[in-house]
Amino acid sequence: MQISSHRAQAAVLALVVAFFSLAPRAAGQNVTYKPYIQPGDNGPFGPTDQIVIAWQTDEATPNLSAFTVQFGESVFYGQSVTPQGRVVDNYLSADPALPVPPTASGPHSNYAAVLKDLDYNTTYFYRVSGPGMPSGGFAASFHTRKRGDEFSFLVQGDEGFFPAEANSNPPRLADFEARIIHLMYNVHHLEVPPGVPHLPKPDLALNTGDNVYNNGAEGSYRDFWFPVWNSDVDSNETGAPFIRSIPFYIVVGNHDMGATGVNANMLGGDNAGRFSGNTDGGDALAYFNNYYFPLNGPAGVDTQFTWNADTVTPNGMIFSYKNTSYSSPAAIAAFRASTAVDAGKGAKQQIDHMHNFSFDSGSAHFVFLDANPHLFNGQLDNTALFAKAPQAFSAYPSVLRDWLINDLDSSAQPWKIVVFHQPAFSSGDATVRNSQMRAAAKFLEDHGVNMVFNGHEHNYQRTYPIRALNAATTPVTTGSPAVSIDTAFDGVNQTVPDGVLYVVEGAGGNRDFDGDLGPARGSGLGIDQDDSATGTATLAGFTFPNGPSSWLDTNLTSAAFSPVLPGAGNGPKITAKFKAKVFSFAEVIVRDNKLTLYQITEPLTPSSSATASNPAPFRDGCERNTAE
Repeated sequence: MQISSHRAQAAVLALVVAFFSLAPRAAGQNVTYKPYIQPGDNGPFGPTDQIVIAWQTDEATPNLSAFTVQFGESVFYGQSVTPQGRVVDNYLSADPALPVPPTASGPHSNYAAVLKDLDYNTTYFYRVSGPGMPSGGFAASFHTRKRGDEFSFLVQGDEGFFPAEANSNPPRLADFEARIIHLMYNVHHLEVPPGVPHLPKPDLALNTGDNVYNNGAEGSYRDFWFPVWNSDVDSNETGAPFIRSIPFYIVVGNHDMGATGVNANMLGGDNAGRFSGNTDGGDALAYFNNYYFPLNGPAGVDTQFTWNADTVTPNGMIFSYKNTSYSSPAAIAAFRASTAVDAGKGAKQQIDHMHNFSFDSGSAHFVFLDANPHLFNGQLDNTALFAKAPQAFSAYPSVLRDWLINDLDSSAQPWKIVVFHQPAFSSGDATVRNSQMRAAAKFLEDHGVNMVFNGHEHNYQRTYPIRALNAATTPVTTGSPAVSIDTAFDGVNQTVPDGVLYVVEGAGGNRDFDGDLGPARGSGLGIDQDDSATGTATLAGFTFPNGPSSWLDTNLTSAAFSPVLPGAGNGPKITAKFKAKVFSFAEVIVRDNKLTLYQITEPLTPSSSATASNPAPFRDGCERNTAE
């Protein structure tokens, strides 16, 4: 695939494939999360660059004097900085009337050291010394942002869970995530098909959301995320030391902010505990404590607030445990205060600004947007597509619209790339009703966006270039189409798209939504996302059509709606490519006015990691597909 805007762009896709598993690893006695790098409050390019070195301990109170952070352009370092520290996962203590679930892990201390005044496009080495660190200190390196017309980045999403293999007792967990991280970390070592140039080491990585399941609580980061993204061992079974050296930007998905994206239970799950994916107790919304992203987004649009167009209600942080509900303004205030940190531009509560943010890298301006239902009156309709016609959503809040337009118009970067979780234009049937971000499509198009990356669907999709006509209205099968598409664009011979390209990158390591396979790989019978690629299901007396005939059309209807919307799905299809039933990620290479996207899928090696005790680690063999 090649893409180009009015400045000319290009993108090519090459697909490959892989598959493996991992046993959970125990955390250290004192350092619960080993040091890792974060961009911090560092958006558009300035005179110099910065990086945040972060880590977590199991201390109830930070001990700043116990840790030292050294850094420099060689392993002799030469500079040092004093870390900050704050207590997290302890906000329930602000309200003695609240119950404390027995699974609550208790307080932790999060440390952050801001390395400022760094030169661009420069490798720096750092070392963190203190209790729980290796005897010689924890040492790693990173490379600051490039400024210029040549850089590369990875895109991946929907990975952070280990589904259990069916009928295993005790449960055997499938860590598909680890192999994808290992492949991402080693993408520059991959053998590529003939005619494809060597893939470079990425300068940064983007995540399209749902990086932990199910509720975005601290326990899920402890169980599913940090052990594999910051593994000391680089392998298909364990993951890789990815986040200690490569900047990783993550958009907030529904599972990152409380399961549905409608609200977040701040108290605890009834069935919590290790590897459950539930909230252990007082450890909700850990995204806003464990990550340090630019804080240039608008306030008042975070999880606590439900928006209906321009009307807002602060009802999104709830307290519920064992079917009993509580109210606690004190605990909400304590949680919000626990996110306060100086991540480079003065102390701010990260929860206030981190749902939406932007930054520069290379020749691109990136904008990350919250797309969750709390911004659309909490509307979350899971009715089967064949049972009810689609409904319209409330308008995109003007506070976000105005911020987004101003942000895009303020950037002189030639490439403008937007990331949000729930796709606006998807042919995956499990989430067609989660299309609320169509309300923003016209703003993106009118203000210079070239490409949009989404997740939520556990597959890969690419649309034709889209121009939004009446995309925000309720889909109908009569009258003018809701979008127009540029079918002349093929990404090879015609590389200047007339419209915005929408790409789903949601196959990062959680299970497929495959109705033909049981856990751990699939999720049960039904009309599912993967049927849009292959077509298999007969349900409720309706035989689902095969492959492309089931895809979304320019009226934004699909064949699955036809029992309640006659003629649905008969128009030109907006989807150009659809890959399902495999895990994958993208590497995107930008050189001047050319953007090349390689889609890399499993498996990549001719042999698996089978052992006598684990003879079938979730599929062996090797497949190669050099087509997109």
